[in-house]
Amino acid sequence: MQTPKSRVYVLCDSESRVLRLEGEYSLPADLTGWTKIDEGYGDRFSLAQSHYLDKPLYDGAILRYKLVDSVLVERTAEEIEADKAALPKPEPTAEDDTNAMMVDHEYRLTLLELGLNE
Repeated sequence: MQTPKSRVYVLCDSESRVLRLEGEYSLPADLTGWTKIDEGYGDRFSLAQSHYLDKPLYDGAILRYKLVDSVLVERTAEEIEADKAALPKPEPTAEDDTNAMMVDHEYRLTLLELGLNE
């Protein structure tokens, strides 16, 4: 008896960026919204999350691949940089607040020492 082929599916966002990639062993029960992109034998197809792509699916917090005409394509450096620029700026940490207070304190002390506190 021949082993059936393993399938590879992707889930994309509205801009065709690949959010998830799953092989046969980890396919969700409901494939609504998923696109089949390949099938074959071996770990590349069965364990697609770790064996299908040359690079990780994400570049930090940014999606690295997109789907173009049912083919996975690595996004350009410009596309990735545009996504990085659009990320929300992180909130200041407690350390950032403390450093800002220390700088302000040093500034005020310097003004006092120079007699410019009026």
